[in-house]
Amino acid sequence: AMFVTILAATFLKERIGRGNTLAVIIGFLGVLIVIRPGFEAFDPNIFIALTGALAAAFLMIITRNLALTESRMTIMLYSALIGMLIIIGPAAMNWVPIRNEDWALLFLIGISGTTGQFLMVGAFQLAEASTLAPVDYIRLIFALVAGYIMFNEIPEFWTWVGAFIVVGSVVFATNSERNLKSSSKMEN
Repeated sequence: AMFVTILAATFLKERIGRGNTLAVIIGFLGVLIVIRPGFEAFDPNIFIALTGALAAAFLMIITRNLALTESRMTIMLYSALIGMLIIIGPAAMNWVPIRNEDWALLFLIGISGTTGQFLMVGAFQLAEASTLAPVDYIRLIFALVAGYIMFNEIPEFWTWVGAFIVVGSVVFATNSERNLKSSSKMEN
């Protein structure tokens, strides 16, 4: 979310309100509480995660830019074609036949991914990237729930504290943005 907000201001010239900036910073602090960097041995793989986050932020900025002029279906087609071109080589080199019992799960993943992208592009057609950025932190909550359901992981105290801060930042950002729009409508 922090990368998206910075990139939206830089490349899309979006005006970032103080409330939204504060929400992104608070949400990021909540994420830091959850992952607690520095409390364990340094893991160089953190750079891979940061690179992935930066790439995802650029993807969101490109999607927002395209959403202003293109239809959802066109954007989804471009995304699917580019993704296919990127993955076709590694997939061919490492291909393993799909087991019959995995087809239903693959179908569910495809439907879920397509639905998620359809909704994401729709959101970018309605709102600025910087407005939507803090909502991205909600993925942390879904990761906690999935970890519990799929792996029986019980989050520790600091994970709950960080998650609470993340949710609070999203609520704050949403209310801040709503108040900003209401006050600008009253001025006009």
